[in-house]
Amino acid sequence: MADGNPVLGANYTLYRALLDDWGGTRAVFVRVLLLALSDLAVRGGNATFADYAGALLDRLAAEGLADPLEAAAAILDAHGLRGTDREVDLTGAAAADGRYLALDCAVEEPWNTWMVADLGDGPVPLATAYLRHRVTAASGATAITISARLAEKPWGMTAPGDWDYRMLVRSGGPIAYGFDGDGVATPNHEALLAPVITPGEGGAPDLATWTIDGLEPGATVHLQFVNLGLSEGILGGMAVE
Repeated sequence: MADGNPVLGANYTLYRALLDDWGGTRAVFVRVLLLALSDLAVRGGNATFADYAGALLDRLAAEGLADPLEAAAAILDAHGLRGTDREVDLTGAAAADGRYLALDCAVEEPWNTWMVADLGDGPVPLATAYLRHRVTAASGATAITISARLAEKPWGMTAPGDWDYRMLVRSGGPIAYGFDGDGVATPNHEALLAPVITPGEGGAPDLATWTIDGLEPGATVHLQFVNLGLSEGILGGMAVE
């Protein structure tokens, strides 16, 4: 499902760069793409995003496009394909930047991306954000506040409004999940935060804020948004203070 969006975005950006800046053609791009996928067949379906990125770079070099390899690698890095933590640095984000995060919901349906996780009080269905984030506190600051506007997911399959967004927080590294024999996931989080909701004024969407306090000045925290509610939605205008 949407987990393929980083690949789609990277492929299109590479395609445009190949045609617009690197002197390539559509035929060259298709050949690079198909041969890269063919190279991954030996992995029996277990190839990672990093494997895919490496195969693309190898095939670009084989096509005589070694000169723009550094630029191609930068495109793949920007889409998180060569990294392993799938984290986005949210430090300094402002509402005017237009950052948003789409989340699925806890409805157990084939069209929905959900999982069962134990957040400390027993297994519950939830949906996780596809990307994780990290935020670094300002020098002298011991707290970080993250805010976002709550909006309906335009292409959603559920009635809007039944959102239950939480934030998993960890100081020691990215949020990761372990699974037991029944497929129940347990995240390695240190805190689970619920937002404070402020009703929007003048027709504006409600504002959700999460505050992480008790930090060392300049500390970096890692986080992931999850949704325990039955409605898909969007966190829009994400900002950090």
